[in-house]
Amino acid sequence: MKLLFCILFAAFSFQAQAFSVTRRQALATAAATAVGTVLWQPQNAQAVNGLYTPAPQSLIGQTIVITGGTTGLGLESAKRLAIGGANIILTARTTTKGEKAVSEVQQYLRDNGIDNPMVSYKVLNLDDLSAVKKVPESWNDVKKIDVLMNNAGVMAIPDRQLTVDGYERQIQTNHLGHFVLTALLQPKLASDARIVNVSSQAYQFASKMRSDESLWEPQPNDYSPWVQYGQTKLANILFTEELQRRSEVAGKQWTVVSLHPGAVATGRFHVHFDRCYNHFIFSMGS
Repeated sequence: MKLLFCILFAAFSFQAQAFSVTRRQALATAAATAVGTVLWQPQNAQAVNGLYTPAPQSLIGQTIVITGGTTGLGLESAKRLAIGGANIILTARTTTKGEKAVSEVQQYLRDNGIDNPMVSYKVLNLDDLSAVKKVPESWNDVKKIDVLMNNAGVMAIPDRQLTVDGYERQIQTNHLGHFVLTALLQPKLASDARIVNVSSQAYQFASKMRSDESLWEPQPNDYSPWVQYGQTKLANILFTEELQRRSEVAGKQWTVVSLHPGAVATGRFHVHFDRCYNHFIFSMGS
């Protein structure tokens, strides 16, 4: 079974390993996809090196929150959205990671001749719901959010891990933590806010959405890293559809979307590619 998922993973993500595409190019392309989903005014976008990027100063006055903004897709999206002059708020698991990410975004802006001091971070640990529940109080300085990009996530953790709340880590980080965060940030969301939930085509690894304890607290002998990851990505999609439906019933003008960013050569990708490659080689030799 593990070998099967490795083969599927390789087929699913081969494009990110193509020799003609560097890791930075793959990240930039995926970030452009995410940025295109975040922006709802195409006339304010332009092509930079063939990638979708907001025009300078086109997002002034907009506040964009990006969870998991310290690496990968979140960081690259922050760089491009900051070009538009938006107030960018990244979330980071630690102060050190947050400061480093802000520094990288500012360097990117300088390299592109852009001045935007409105880039900051908030420490957020989605694996601890008690910390998430403190957000309304600790984010008092954030008065309005125009875009909430729920991007943070973990992928196919090899061994079952439980959070301090007792839930399986993938489902809490990828879905439950964002569910609670979005609910708590509702009072701060603009009347025409856009909520972007980063999902994945890997939702297909889940044949159907579980609704029993096996989703939240799978037993060790019932835990499959990729099936569980697929469950979390399917949960992202279902959450998106239901939040959009409920917002319309409530008369809100929100736009709630989910997206598959493509196969991206992030740090998580390389960890799993190397693991699957080694497993495949050893399996062939046994």
